[in-house]
Amino acid sequence: MNSKAYLITREIFYTLLTALIVFIIMEIVKPNIVQAYINMNLMLILWLVSGIILLVSSYRS
Repeated sequence: MNSKAYLITREIFYTLLTALIVFIIMEIVKPNIVQAYINMNLMLILWLVSGIILLVSSYRS
């Protein structure tokens, strides 16, 4: 994976991680405020896929 694609994937990973942490804190503070509008399962799947891509690309280089 070239350098630009790696950097973009890493930024997507960190952005999704930050969003998940913020959304989980919001759900703890006020239940059902996030889940009424955003499917957190899809976000978690995207976060896991981007993490797997980062791991695979780091082993290849």
